[in-house]
Amino acid sequence: MTAGAHTETGRGVAVDVQSVSHAYSIEGAPLPVLDNISLRVEPGEFVSCLGPSGCGKSTLLRLLAGLETPSRGSLLSGSARITGPHPSRILAFQDATLFPWATVWQNVAAGPTARNELRGSRQRIDEAIAQVGLSGFERAYPHQLSGGMAQRAALARALVNDPSVLLLDEPFGKLDSFTRMALQDDLRALWEEKRFTGILVTHDVEEAILLSERVLVFSDRPARLLREFRIDLGNDRERTSRKVVKLRGEILSALNLGHRGKKREAA
Repeated sequence: MTAGAHTETGRGVAVDVQSVSHAYSIEGAPLPVLDNISLRVEPGEFVSCLGPSGCGKSTLLRLLAGLETPSRGSLLSGSARITGPHPSRILAFQDATLFPWATVWQNVAAGPTARNELRGSRQRIDEAIAQVGLSGFERAYPHQLSGGMAQRAALARALVNDPSVLLLDEPFGKLDSFTRMALQDDLRALWEEKRFTGILVTHDVEEAILLSERVLVFSDRPARLLREFRIDLGNDRERTSRKVVKLRGEILSALNLGHRGKKREAA
Protein backbone atom coordinates (compact mmCIF):
# COMPACT_ATOMS: atom_id res chain seq x y z
CA MET A 1 0.00 0.00 0.00
CA THR A 2 1.33 3.47 -0.86
CA ALA A 3 0.94 6.74 1.00
CA GLY A 4 -1.73 7.79 -1.45
CA ALA A 5 -3.81 4.72 -0.63
CA HIS A 6 -3.85 5.48 3.07
CA THR A 7 -7.34 6.61 4.06
CA GLU A 8 -7.34 6.34 7.86
CA THR A 9 -7.91 9.60 9.75
CA GLY A 10 -8.82 10.50 13.31
CA ARG A 11 -7.58 7.93 15.79
CA GLY A 12 -3.86 7.37 15.81
CA VAL A 13 -1.99 4.73 13.86
CA ALA A 14 1.39 3.17 14.51
CA VAL A 15 4.49 4.85 13.09
CA ASP A 16 7.53 2.72 12.26
CA VAL A 17 10.99 4.02 11.43
CA GLN A 18 13.05 1.14 10.08
CA SER A 19 16.85 1.50 9.85
CA VAL A 20 16.58 5.04 8.51
CA SER A 21 19.70 7.02 7.60
CA HIS A 22 19.71 10.32 5.79
CA ALA A 23 22.28 12.74 4.41
CA TYR A 24 22.21 16.06 2.58
CA SER A 25 24.57 17.07 -0.19
CA ILE A 26 26.46 20.25 0.65
CA GLU A 27 28.56 21.48 -2.29
CA GLY A 28 28.80 17.93 -3.54
CA ALA A 29 29.87 16.45 -0.19
CA PRO A 30 27.50 14.31 1.92
CA LEU A 31 26.39 15.68 5.30
CA PRO A 32 24.98 12.78 7.36
CA VAL A 33 22.11 13.85 9.65
CA LEU A 34 20.47 10.55 10.70
CA ASP A 35 22.34 7.34 11.46
CA ASN A 36 20.41 4.06 11.35
CA ILE A 37 17.35 5.16 13.34
CA SER A 38 14.84 2.46 14.24
CA LEU A 39 11.85 3.14 16.47
CA ARG A 40 8.14 2.51 16.77
CA VAL A 41 5.43 4.82 18.03
CA GLU A 42 2.29 2.98 19.06
CA PRO A 43 -1.18 4.01 17.84
CA GLY A 44 -2.38 6.98 19.85
CA GLU A 45 0.93 7.39 21.69
CA PHE A 46 2.50 10.83 22.23
CA VAL A 47 6.29 10.85 21.97
CA SER A 48 8.78 13.70 22.25
CA CYS A 49 12.24 13.90 20.66
CA LEU A 50 15.07 15.70 22.44
CA GLY A 51 18.65 16.26 21.35
CA PRO A 52 21.24 18.92 20.49
CA SER A 53 20.32 21.66 18.03
CA GLY A 54 20.92 20.59 14.45
CA CYS A 55 21.22 16.90 15.24
CA GLY A 56 18.52 15.81 12.75
CA LYS A 57 15.29 15.73 14.78
CA SER A 58 13.44 18.07 12.43
CA THR A 59 14.72 16.10 9.45
CA LEU A 60 13.11 12.99 10.94
CA LEU A 61 9.76 14.83 11.10
CA ARG A 62 10.11 15.94 7.48
CA LEU A 63 10.73 12.33 6.46
CA LEU A 64 7.68 11.19 8.42
CA ALA A 65 5.61 13.93 6.78
CA GLY A 66 6.70 12.62 3.39
CA LEU A 67 8.39 15.91 2.45
CA GLU A 68 11.69 14.11 1.86
CA THR A 69 12.77 10.55 1.08
CA PRO A 70 15.34 8.85 3.36
CA SER A 71 18.73 7.96 1.94
CA ARG A 72 18.31 4.46 3.43
CA GLY A 73 15.60 2.61 5.28
CA SER A 74 11.82 2.93 5.27
CA LEU A 75 9.01 4.58 7.20
CA LEU A 76 5.47 3.32 7.75
CA SER A 77 2.26 4.99 8.89
CA GLY A 78 0.00 2.16 9.93
CA SER A 79 0.47 -0.41 7.18
CA ALA A 80 1.24 2.25 4.55
CA ARG A 81 4.77 2.98 3.42
CA ILE A 82 5.40 6.73 3.52
CA THR A 83 6.27 7.88 0.01
CA GLY A 84 4.92 11.43 0.06
CA PRO A 85 2.67 13.88 1.93
CA HIS A 86 -0.83 12.81 2.99
CA PRO A 87 -3.56 14.59 5.00
CA SER A 88 -3.51 11.77 7.55
CA ARG A 89 -0.03 13.04 8.56
CA ILE A 90 0.18 16.75 9.35
CA LEU A 91 3.35 18.67 10.20
CA ALA A 92 3.02 21.84 12.32
CA PHE A 93 6.01 24.18 12.38
CA GLN A 94 7.50 26.62 14.88
CA ASP A 95 6.14 29.51 12.80
CA ALA A 96 2.38 29.56 12.32
CA THR A 97 2.84 30.13 8.53
CA LEU A 98 -0.71 31.45 8.10
CA PHE A 99 -1.74 33.01 4.80
CA PRO A 100 -1.65 36.76 5.61
CA TRP A 101 -4.40 37.60 3.10
CA ALA A 102 -6.84 35.04 4.56
CA THR A 103 -9.02 35.12 7.66
CA VAL A 104 -8.66 32.60 10.48
CA TRP A 105 -11.61 30.65 9.06
CA GLN A 106 -10.12 30.64 5.57
CA ASN A 107 -6.73 29.55 6.89
CA VAL A 108 -8.25 26.67 8.83
CA ALA A 109 -10.24 25.72 5.74
CA ALA A 110 -7.11 25.53 3.56
CA GLY A 111 -6.87 21.72 3.62
CA PRO A 112 -10.50 20.94 2.78
CA THR A 113 -10.45 23.70 0.15
CA ALA A 114 -7.39 22.22 -1.55
CA ARG A 115 -9.08 18.80 -1.62
CA ASN A 116 -12.38 20.26 -2.95
CA GLU A 117 -14.11 19.17 0.26
CA LEU A 118 -15.11 22.59 1.59
CA ARG A 119 -18.86 22.15 1.20
CA GLY A 120 -18.96 19.15 3.51
CA SER A 121 -16.36 20.46 5.96
CA ARG A 122 -17.83 23.74 7.18
CA GLN A 123 -19.07 22.33 10.48
CA ARG A 124 -15.73 20.58 11.07
CA ILE A 125 -13.89 23.86 10.43
CA ASP A 126 -16.08 25.65 12.99
CA GLU A 127 -15.47 22.84 15.48
CA ALA A 128 -11.69 22.96 15.01
CA ILE A 129 -11.66 26.71 15.61
CA ALA A 130 -13.73 26.25 18.77
CA GLN A 131 -11.47 23.43 19.98
CA VAL A 132 -8.45 25.73 20.04
CA GLY A 133 -10.32 28.58 21.73
CA LEU A 134 -10.62 30.96 18.78
CA SER A 135 -14.40 31.24 18.56
CA GLY A 136 -15.21 34.85 17.75
CA PHE A 137 -12.00 35.32 15.75
CA GLU A 138 -13.11 33.53 12.60
CA ARG A 139 -13.04 36.75 10.55
CA ALA A 140 -9.76 38.05 12.02
CA TYR A 141 -6.63 38.27 9.87
CA PRO A 142 -3.20 36.99 11.00
CA HIS A 143 -1.86 40.50 11.64
CA GLN A 144 -4.69 40.99 14.14
CA LEU A 145 -3.66 37.93 16.21
CA SER A 146 -1.13 37.54 18.98
CA GLY A 147 1.62 34.92 18.55
CA GLY A 148 -0.27 32.45 20.70
CA MET A 149 -3.51 32.99 18.80
CA ALA A 150 -1.70 32.49 15.49
CA GLN A 151 -0.34 29.16 16.74
CA ARG A 152 -3.85 28.18 17.85
CA ALA A 153 -5.06 28.91 14.33
CA ALA A 154 -2.24 26.81 12.88
CA LEU A 155 -3.16 23.97 15.25
CA ALA A 156 -6.81 24.21 14.16
CA ARG A 157 -5.67 24.06 10.53
CA ALA A 158 -3.94 20.78 11.37
CA LEU A 159 -6.79 19.34 13.44
CA VAL A 160 -9.46 20.05 10.82
CA ASN A 161 -7.96 17.20 8.77
CA ASP A 162 -8.53 14.75 11.67
CA PRO A 163 -4.94 13.52 11.30
CA SER A 164 -3.94 10.07 12.43
CA VAL A 165 -0.41 11.39 12.99
CA LEU A 166 0.34 14.93 14.19
CA LEU A 167 3.99 15.96 13.79
CA LEU A 168 5.05 19.02 15.79
CA ASP A 169 8.34 20.83 15.16
CA GLU A 170 8.82 23.11 18.19
CA PRO A 171 5.37 24.66 17.72
CA PHE A 172 5.61 26.79 20.89
CA GLY A 173 9.30 27.65 20.70
CA LYS A 174 8.83 31.37 19.95
CA LEU A 175 6.07 32.07 22.47
CA ASP A 176 6.34 33.69 25.87
CA SER A 177 6.37 31.31 28.85
CA PHE A 178 2.76 31.93 29.97
CA THR A 179 1.31 31.47 26.50
CA ARG A 180 3.50 28.42 26.00
CA MET A 181 2.27 26.78 29.20
CA ALA A 182 -1.37 27.45 28.27
CA LEU A 183 -0.92 25.92 24.80
CA GLN A 184 0.89 22.92 26.25
CA ASP A 185 -2.12 22.25 28.46
CA ASP A 186 -4.47 22.74 25.51
CA LEU A 187 -2.47 20.36 23.30
CA ARG A 188 -2.46 17.71 26.01
CA ALA A 189 -6.25 18.04 26.36
CA LEU A 190 -6.74 17.80 22.59
CA TRP A 191 -4.58 14.68 22.45
CA GLU A 192 -6.55 13.08 25.29
CA GLU A 193 -9.75 13.80 23.38
CA LYS A 194 -8.64 12.81 19.88
CA ARG A 195 -5.92 10.20 20.59
CA PHE A 196 -4.01 10.94 17.42
CA THR A 197 -0.42 9.70 17.32
CA GLY A 198 1.75 12.66 18.32
CA ILE A 199 5.47 13.16 17.67
CA LEU A 200 6.95 16.37 19.06
CA VAL A 201 10.41 17.84 18.51
CA THR A 202 11.33 20.24 21.30
CA HIS A 203 14.30 21.63 23.22
CA ASP A 204 12.17 22.10 26.34
CA VAL A 205 12.66 19.09 28.63
CA GLU A 206 9.73 20.04 30.86
CA GLU A 207 7.46 20.36 27.81
CA ALA A 208 8.50 16.90 26.65
CA ILE A 209 7.71 15.40 30.06
CA LEU A 210 4.35 17.12 30.47
CA LEU A 211 3.05 16.21 27.01
CA SER A 212 4.49 12.76 26.41
CA GLU A 213 4.10 9.12 27.24
CA ARG A 214 7.69 8.56 26.14
CA VAL A 215 10.73 10.79 25.57
CA LEU A 216 13.42 9.85 23.05
CA VAL A 217 16.93 11.28 23.45
CA PHE A 218 19.10 11.63 20.35
CA SER A 219 22.84 12.14 19.97
CA ASP A 220 24.57 14.96 18.16
CA ARG A 221 24.57 14.83 14.34
CA PRO A 222 24.32 12.39 12.75
CA ALA A 223 21.53 11.56 15.15
CA ARG A 224 21.42 8.16 16.80
CA LEU A 225 18.80 7.09 19.32
CA LEU A 226 20.61 7.08 22.68
CA ARG A 227 17.94 6.52 25.32
CA GLU A 228 14.23 6.52 25.93
CA PHE A 229 12.31 7.45 29.05
CA ARG A 230 8.85 6.15 29.91
CA ILE A 231 6.78 8.96 31.39
CA ASP A 232 4.54 7.09 33.84
CA LEU A 233 2.71 10.11 35.24
CA GLY A 234 -0.84 9.34 34.16
CA ASN A 235 -2.86 12.53 34.60
CA ASP A 236 -0.56 13.80 37.35
CA ARG A 237 1.17 16.42 35.20
CA GLU A 238 1.91 19.11 37.76
CA ARG A 239 4.99 21.06 36.70
CA THR A 240 6.39 21.21 40.23
CA SER A 241 5.71 17.60 41.23
CA ARG A 242 8.64 15.55 42.51
CA LYS A 243 8.26 13.04 39.70
CA VAL A 244 8.47 15.73 37.03
CA VAL A 245 11.49 17.37 38.68
CA LYS A 246 13.22 14.00 39.04
CA LEU A 247 12.56 13.06 35.41
CA ARG A 248 13.81 16.45 34.25
CA GLY A 249 17.13 15.87 36.02
CA GLU A 250 17.50 12.38 34.58
CA ILE A 251 16.80 13.54 31.03
CA LEU A 252 19.15 16.52 31.35
CA SER A 253 21.85 14.11 32.48
CA ALA A 254 21.20 11.94 29.44
CA LEU A 255 21.61 15.04 27.29
CA ASN A 256 24.89 15.83 29.11
CA LEU A 257 23.42 19.14 30.17
CA GLY A 258 22.83 18.57 33.87
CA HIS A 259 26.33 19.60 34.97
CA ARG A 260 26.23 22.69 32.76
CA GLY A 261 23.01 23.80 34.40
CA LYS A 262 24.58 23.43 37.85
CA LYS A 263 27.53 25.55 36.78
CA ARG A 264 25.23 28.27 35.49
CA GLU A 265 23.23 28.25 38.72
CA ALA A 266 26.44 28.44 40.79
CA ALA A 267 27.57 31.42 38.74
